[in-house]
Amino acid sequence: VVHDYLVQNCEYDYERYSANPDSVPEVSHTAYGGLVEKMAVCDGYGKAYAYIMNDKLGLPCEVVISDAMNHAWNLIQIDGEWYHVDATWDDPTWDSIGRVVHKYFLLSDTAISDSEHKHHDWATTRTANSTLYDTEYWSKINSAFCYNQGTWYYSQYQEESSKTSLLKRNELLSGTTENVYTESATWNNYGNSY
Repeated sequence: VVHDYLVQNCEYDYERYSANPDSVPEVSHTAYGGLVEKMAVCDGYGKAYAYIMNDKLGLPCEVVISDAMNHAWNLIQIDGEWYHVDATWDDPTWDSIGRVVHKYFLLSDTAISDSEHKHHDWATTRTANSTLYDTEYWSKINSAFCYNQGTWYYSQYQEESSKTSLLKRNELLSGTTENVYTESATWNNYGNSY
């Protein structure tokens, strides 16, 4: 939920970064930028995520930096295991309202550094050895997860049929997915159909 909230409500400071990375204001490198100004670059996303997880929810979380990539993201500890979360790369640029990617969510060291995810040369004393979530169904979900009265809802686009379904699950990690509604039309947003 925190990952999805941050991706939905913070916009990558793409225009200023593209013009000149040095022209990005300092606030875009802070948790304040990500949470209050709702505009950040990667380290601002990472600091915002770590602030909520550490300071508000009590879950161990730290910012990870790769100088080689000129990029930052998070490691979070769940049930004694560490996992990578990159909310920046899960946030479409330009901003797409309602679109949340989960491709870089709760990954092991092996998964985040593979040929698909392409993270490398990060500096941390932590290791993310658990592969528990590397292939979870949510890695293919491009909408936020919403919780309402004991049930989780999300939408999924079926590329082969060009339809979008609203789905629900009672448990995120177990149980079955039930189709609530299917929309046969799609709409265009910045050249990508959803």
